[in-house]
Amino acid sequence: QDQIATYQQDIKDLEKELEDATAEITQRWETAVDDIQTYEVKPRRTDVDVDRVALAWTPFWQVTVAEPGGESRVELLSGV
Repeated sequence: QDQIATYQQDIKDLEKELEDATAEITQRWETAVDDIQTYEVKPRRTDVDVDRVALAWTPFWQVTVAEPGGESRVELLSGV
């Protein structure tokens, strides 16, 4: 019984330590976020280098289904 109480106290102490450490880390990162500055940088043509251009194609089919009563509906079916 005495050992259980000791373990429970240890758990409470560790939870308090975790809470304090979490608060400290949160505070540190909140101040770091406040210091972020945004700069707009315009690229120059000489800064852009295209190594490869590729074309990707996914096949699909357009199916028109005639419904009873003269109605029709269109469905697109993907090949993937």
